[in-house]
Amino acid sequence: MKKLLNNLAIAACAASLSVATSQAVPYKLNEVTKGTIGNLGDPQMQTWLLSVIGNYNTSNNPDLPTSGVGAVPDVKVSSISDAGTSINLGVSDYEYLVLHWGGQGGGKVQAFYLGSCADGATYLFQSATGGKISSYWYYDKDEPPPNNGGTPPNNVPDGGNSLPLLAAAAAAVAGLRYRFNV
Repeated sequence: MKKLLNNLAIAACAASLSVATSQAVPYKLNEVTKGTIGNLGDPQMQTWLLSVIGNYNTSNNPDLPTSGVGAVPDVKVSSISDAGTSINLGVSDYEYLVLHWGGQGGGKVQAFYLGSCADGATYLFQSATGGKISSYWYYDKDEPPPNNGGTPPNNVPDGGNSLPLLAAAAAAVAGLRYRFNV
């Protein structure tokens, strides 16, 4: 009995640590050379991003939302003065992020789905070309998340609810050990 309770306590502590550190990461939808899109103006970015989301939705369920991909992004940052080959960005307040990295042939453009990222999360994005970050766009959504029985890509449960439950279970096991002197 003593060995069983010790193993349960160790398992509960290990599980609480792993849940506390888990968080979903941005899901890369597509990466293309800048020349594929052409001009990186607002209409071109909207058309390309909607196409990328449409291609994803054709072969995946549930569908990712498109209503928040407006003609003008919610946030547009260009001409970054202290540009580097990586950038740490917040990923919890928007549904989509588009990054443009400089490089040969105009560099690369990447689209990411952020809808499964935890509140307040940030993520370090690395250059796709070795070039420096040139610009990025955030797109939000105007509808609630899809709820048709599926889960978005890379959906990881929120550690904030599981951790207190596991901590309570570990405390209960410790209390039982004390009560039964094992």
